[in-house]
Amino acid sequence: MNEVDQNDVHEPEPDPRRGWVLVRANWVVTAVLAVSLGLGLTAPRSLGVVAAFISIAMLLAGIVAFIYSFFVALDRSRTEEISTAGLYLLAEGAPAATRWNMIGAIVAQSAVAVTAALIEPTSALIFGVLAPMLGLGIAGIWSAKHGVFRPRFR
Repeated sequence: MNEVDQNDVHEPEPDPRRGWVLVRANWVVTAVLAVSLGLGLTAPRSLGVVAAFISIAMLLAGIVAFIYSFFVALDRSRTEEISTAGLYLLAEGAPAATRWNMIGAIVAQSAVAVTAALIEPTSALIFGVLAPMLGLGIAGIWSAKHGVFRPRFR
């Protein structure tokens, strides 16, 4: 039998157009978080509670997205080498534009949430720091469905 050297395998390039619905969704989520926390800052006692509910809903949706992406990746891992950083941070297998957009959205979500929490640390806006879990979950779904990974050699 002729074994294939791992260094001789050429990885297919990921298609930069695939999964752009998920990239856009991550930016929409970022905008929703920013608007809700911004409004919460204007009236922390009333609108801050609404922002907290939105943040908690985003956390719960993020948990579902995270678990879904994990099981899709688990199925793919039988034939492909998938790392955690490759799956959730798009460290491998994603076009640069997709990676920068996804990571940018997660960083923006985190920055907005931490800023709101620092401005009103005793209000319900503190729950905003939970919301970026949805951004990570969306990135995981993109990678699990559209990422290009090395084949697994046995």
